[in-house]
Amino acid sequence: LADPGALGVVHAAAQAFDYVGMPEGRFHLAQACLYLSTAPKSNSAFAFFDALKTVAAEARDEVPNPLKDGNRDGAAFGHGEGYLYPHAFRDHWVAQQYLPESLQGRVFYQPGDQGYEDGLREGVSRKREAQLASFLAASNGSSNLEGEYWENRTLGDSGEMHAALRDRLFQLAEPEKNHLCLVLQGGDGLLLGEMLRKVSEETVYSLVENEEQKQVLERFHQGRPEASRLVLAVSRKDGGPSAFGIPGLRFERVLGRNFLQRFSKPWEELENLKDFLKDESRLALAETMPTRGQRISGLIGEEQLDPELLKVWLEAESMLYEDPSNPRLGWEESALREKLLEKDWEIRSWKLQTFETPTRIPVRLLESWFVQDGDSPCYGKRLEEQIGAQPVQNIHQVLRRHVAGRLVSWRSCWLFFCISKQ
Repeated sequence: LADPGALGVVHAAAQAFDYVGMPEGRFHLAQACLYLSTAPKSNSAFAFFDALKTVAAEARDEVPNPLKDGNRDGAAFGHGEGYLYPHAFRDHWVAQQYLPESLQGRVFYQPGDQGYEDGLREGVSRKREAQLASFLAASNGSSNLEGEYWENRTLGDSGEMHAALRDRLFQLAEPEKNHLCLVLQGGDGLLLGEMLRKVSEETVYSLVENEEQKQVLERFHQGRPEASRLVLAVSRKDGGPSAFGIPGLRFERVLGRNFLQRFSKPWEELENLKDFLKDESRLALAETMPTRGQRISGLIGEEQLDPELLKVWLEAESMLYEDPSNPRLGWEESALREKLLEKDWEIRSWKLQTFETPTRIPVRLLESWFVQDGDSPCYGKRLEEQIGAQPVQNIHQVLRRHVAGRLVSWRSCWLFFCISKQ
């Protein structure tokens, strides 16, 4: 694969030899031999046999439901539910689950660094990282990565939005090849690969939330040359870099996505990070702003619901998003900016950006908004406290009828900012 044209040259030489015959046909064979001997080489195609062996061993795991044919058993078994049509997205590719869960994070084909394949490596890696981030964000076992909460569920887990978030953060941070860098909340893997590519001569550190994330990322990067420069640690309760256990560790660049979502006073957590920053360092973060993003009521057209019920719904939903006791809703970007200035941070960049992402709402996800599972109150339960059980049941039914399994435009608002300690 380092030179995909080689196969065509060999085939053409063989045909020419058959047509011309001996002795002149030897020139065609000689041309093919010289072409092959001087062409860039790669043995990456052997990955095909590794994939076959692994799939045979993991045959008990099924193809993900969204990839199954929904024309026959879709209604009974959910086949095809949540499928995203790649050709409806930019570059004709979209991040969604293509492998069984037991194979998530497993890499078979690794483009080489010669010839044609060298030009593929970065694009393949970036898509894989977006793919892994989408899977981890959607998986039940990784709910804290993206926030499986009704308040800040971004949903827009297409590679397109992931790429925009990643690119914007790296534009702000501008890491250099010899910078000592830290990725906060790096368990989804989205920022790690890019950081390893940008920082080619120094160790890259990353904090993850649990051992499961750590193992997935270690498996994902296994066998890559840059794996030896990656240090992962499960963050402690305070989420700080002290988890690495390295005295005097100081970073020149720190990046993170949704690192502040769990803190009701995020400026205090940022203040704690100052001890881990070198002079003239940069801290670049992307934080979703739930109060400015998509609300569930916005998925329904006015003509699809009784006007009086819609009015009550909108009023109750506004109260939910203005609840100061909820740490994921308890701060606004203006308050954060004011506090950072009070604490003598230098604000290098500050921007709000809205994304509109085509998103299919799976039935399972919609039901999770209305069925209590865990300690955090579900959306329906919170609504019920405001307007009662029967109106919530009616809203639930309307969403089932008009939203479940359908493609919608999901709006998310993100705050991108870059700060330095003075």
